[in-house]
Amino acid sequence: MSLDRIIIMACGLPGSGKSETTEWLAKQLEYTWCSQDKIRQEIKQTSYNQKLNSKVRRILNERITVSLDRNQSVVIDRGYGEKKSRDALYDKVAAYDPTIVLVEFYCTNATAKARMIRRPPSSSIFSPSPDPLVYSQEIKLWQDPRKDLETHLDLSYLQYDTQHSQIKEICVREKARPIVDILETKIRQYCKTQGYKPLSVSR
Repeated sequence: MSLDRIIIMACGLPGSGKSETTEWLAKQLEYTWCSQDKIRQEIKQTSYNQKLNSKVRRILNERITVSLDRNQSVVIDRGYGEKKSRDALYDKVAAYDPTIVLVEFYCTNATAKARMIRRPPSSSIFSPSPDPLVYSQEIKLWQDPRKDLETHLDLSYLQYDTQHSQIKEICVREKARPIVDILETKIRQYCKTQGYKPLSVSR
């Protein structure tokens, strides 16, 4: 398993808890953390700009492939709300034959918007303070990741309710079982360190 490239692919709407959790997981697993928001901060993107958005995606994809070229596993922090964006990643990494675990982070709309409002200004990308309207815009574009299982037969898919500390295993391939078990253990530890409810897992 040490030579198997693993991709933990976080998807979810703004405020669902992806960034903090994936950064912590990457450190714990000793994987490369590839974060879209981190790149936006690095290039000092302060406004919505299609050219800059394309640049961010290009840099993100470059970091993912460089890590895979080095036989490193990765944790990806990006919304991936549209199926076409997820399909593009699956196609890009197919040659590496990685084990991919798609983790959908979610919570109620009210909780997500409240989290966005509580974010410190330093975490904002597009405005002086995070705007809950971003959530409303993103939810219109959201496409159910279950559809991915129909076309990507090696994909494993978990749903993580960050509000209630619950993981539901929608589909876990045999190849992915070892890393899914490790991932659930790490998230259980994360919930404990953050003072959240104990994690429950349904299979």
